[in-house]
Formats: sequence, structure tokens, C-alpha cells
Amino acid sequence: MKKWWFILIIFILMLSSANAFYKEKSIEWLNKTVKYDSSTAEEAAFSLLALKSNNAISKDYPGHLTFQQKKDEINNCFSESSCNAKDTALASLVNSNFNLDNSNLLKWLDSLLTKADVEDWYIQINTINSGKCTILYDESKIKVVEVDGTNKLKIENEAGEFDWIDVKTNLQLNFDKSIEEVIIDCSKPLATKISDPGMLISLLRIVNNKEYYIIQESKGNKATLRINNACYSDNLNGQCSKEASFYTAWVLKKLGKTQEQIKVIPYLQKNAMDDKDYAILFSITNDQRYAQFLVDNQNILGYWGNKDIIKTSFAVNALEQSTLYKEQVDLGKKWLESQQTIDEQANNGS
Repeated sequence: MKKWWFILIIFILMLSSANAFYKEKSIEWLNKTVKYDSSTAEEAAFSLLALKSNNAISKDYPGHLTFQQKKDEINNCFSESSCNAKDTALASLVNSNFNLDNSNLLKWLDSLLTKADVEDWYIQINTINSGKCTILYDESKIKVVEVDGTNKLKIENEAGEFDWIDVKTNLQLNFDKSIEEVIIDCSKPLATKISDPGMLISLLRIVNNKEYYIIQESKGNKATLRINNACYSDNLNGQCSKEASFYTAWVLKKLGKTQEQIKVIPYLQKNAMDDKDYAILFSITNDQRYAQFLVDNQNILGYWGNKDIIKTSFAVNALEQSTLYKEQVDLGKKWLESQQTIDEQANNGS
């Protein structure tokens, strides 16, 4: 049962401009079909979000009251006795839509942040002047970098000159925490201090050996760079989960969190493989590269994937945030509308 009604829920949730008559039939079908006492938290959450987004229910709706009973009151997570990231993230989005406090749910999600395996981090020091910079990392390790004014860098007492500092190779940072801090200080001592008002210290990533991302950029001769080597596990003390990380990040963006507050973006970039992944990344970062992936992958009939309604819904929802992709959005919506059942008495609207 899950697959076909889950499709409807995504359809209603994402499709803000669907034909009014068909939307009304969809809401009617959804209202009579979902059994909140026996549904999973994921099913119930998407159902409630769909109905609430169409102003079809209030917080006193019986299904919503039943859904709240799925919460683990001791640990402040969803679902009771089997808390996991995806259910808890979706529940926090439900609470937000019903103007209920979700701070405890978000706190529990924060506890699921764990160390990922994200590499290819680089530090760039861009200045027209010369001098030395001290790099502090792994809490107590120190290396001194010589800057010659041409943006070439050299680690003191080590062979080799380079454009960027490879955090793994040149610094040999341990990467044993989900958030690593690297402090760059080019302001002392006086003899080697770099004074350049236009000086930039940047943290970069290279994805798939070809895609360059400026993760953080600081103007001046001092900077604290934060390397987000993080992912979400599905439950406490678990390993990285792609599904948990993508869905939690997507929900956090829906809740108004900034890119800086969503700590798993590098992990998402490394693990993005299909249209839904690209759609979520575009929703979070507004990076036009992901929008272009979606534009290139859209079928001429309007769908994404192998006539995949869920991927198509996520793609439409993501591209809709920009006026640049109205043609692709309209075509995707038209295809989605064509998938609605309207000629079966029992399933009209589904």
C-alpha cells in the first residue's frame, strides 16, 4: 500500500498549482484512505503535510492527534521504540507546519551527527604580499606556511611548492571528528606578518576531480576554517546513512536553516547520484550546477527518472524556487497531473 499513496502525498505536497477539481478529489481520497493508527510515522507525516499545505485540516484533526502519539516522549524522537532520523526530521516539519515546538526533535537530530569520510579539502591563501602563516589544527598540531606574494605556498622545512594546501596530504589532519577546525594566523610575529587589506583565506573542496566549491572565504590575515566532515546516522551511535542525511538536510532547509547550519552538505555532494539527490542539493544550496543536472536529465515528456513520480516531484519542487526554470517546472507539473487516477470510482484522486 505504501508506494501508491506515498506517491499521491508527494504529488499534493509538491504541486502547488494543480487543477483545483483534481486537488479536491485527491484530498478527499487521502482523507478517507490513510489510517493513522496503523500507518508508519513517515506515511502519516507526509499525509499530514499534504493536507495541511492545502488548508484541509487543523492541529485538532484526529489524524494529527494520533500521529503525535507515535512520539517517544522519553527520548524526544519518532517513532516510539524505533526512533530514526527520517521519521524525526519529518515529524519536526509537521510540528513546524502546525506551529508546534520542534526544538527537542531538532536537538535529538543533532545528536545523530557523526564523522563521515569526506576528503579533498584544500586551503588557499591569496595575497599580493609575502610572509608566514601559522596553521593550528587537531587542537595542538602546528605548521608554518611560507607565502611568497605570488600565491605559491610552501610548508616551512618541507620540500615542495603548491597553489593550495591539501589538508589531508600536507597537514595530515586526522579527520576523527564530524566538525574539524583549522586556524590560519598570518598576523604575527611582526617580522613575518602579512599586511594586505585584500588578503583572502579560503576553504575549498574538489568533487569528482572536476567540480570546485568555495566552502568558506574569509577576508583578512586571520581565519578559523570549519571543515564539515559530517553525516547523519539513522539512529544513535550508528554509521552514516545517505537517506537519513539527505532527508534531514532537506527538512532543515524547509525549516529555514541556512547552508552554514546544514553541516552535511559536503557529504551530500560526495554521495549525490540521482535526480532526487540533485533536487535536494539545489533546494539547499541554490547552486546552479545542480539545476543544470536536472534540466539536462528531464525527459521531453516532462518526467525524471524512469517515469518516476517521486523524483519528478522533488525536481519540480526544487526548480520552482527559481524563475529561470518555468518551462521545465510547467512541463513536469503537466506530466504529474496526467498520472492522477480519475476514472476509477474507488481510487479517484489517487
